[in-house]
Amino acid sequence: MRLPRPPSPDSIRPRPARGADIAFGMEDEPEEIEFDPNKDITKESWDGMKDELEENRLKKKWFEFSDNAMHLSLLFPQRKSELNLNDEAFEGMKWELERYRNVEENRVLFGFMAMRLYLLFPDRKAELNLNDEVFDVMKGELERRRCNGNWRDFCFPAMYIAILFPERKSELNLNNEAFEGMQVYLEECRRKRNWWNFELAALSLSILAAERAEIVNGQIVIIPKQPKLTREPKPLPERLAL
Repeated sequence: MRLPRPPSPDSIRPRPARGADIAFGMEDEPEEIEFDPNKDITKESWDGMKDELEENRLKKKWFEFSDNAMHLSLLFPQRKSELNLNDEAFEGMKWELERYRNVEENRVLFGFMAMRLYLLFPDRKAELNLNDEVFDVMKGELERRRCNGNWRDFCFPAMYIAILFPERKSELNLNNEAFEGMQVYLEECRRKRNWWNFELAALSLSILAAERAEIVNGQIVIIPKQPKLTREPKPLPERLAL
């Protein structure tokens, strides 16, 4: 796995979003570092993360459990079976999801939990009851944040909606104002070296600027937009008669 090295604040040049490379605010190819979770994360670290997962399972702290499980699943997809994501885990996380469904101040947490469940149990998405009402509530919250100019809290639920309802992404009105606002927040995270939120904001921009994002085998796969032709191709000359 290749991870881009975080650029310095001096490299910022604001411009319209065009995809993952633009989300990082760089025109040139970013300097890359080698990072392979299977080599660079030791057995001791794996055991520590797995112990924390099991501790949260025993304490039935399903929100924290889902966070641990999602990170481990994304880092080590080939070891997902070792996480013991059984019916008890699904039902515990789904119980946590339902706690947030109808609570106004927890709508973002609802989207976060729904995305985690979808990543960890892609074959059980239908059981999450992500119906039109859920979409309308989440979109309404998104519009409230747009009106308030709260781009920090706009980009994350926009990403959740785009992943959970990919066929309705066009209804989110992701216009230039939205992308510019989210990029302002991205650059704020860069200046403050808040790399946790920087990563989430960059991921959000990458997904929202793409054609679509899909969950495939528990992994987020981003399908970029195809570049548009800037001019019509020249017609081929007529074939000369022999």
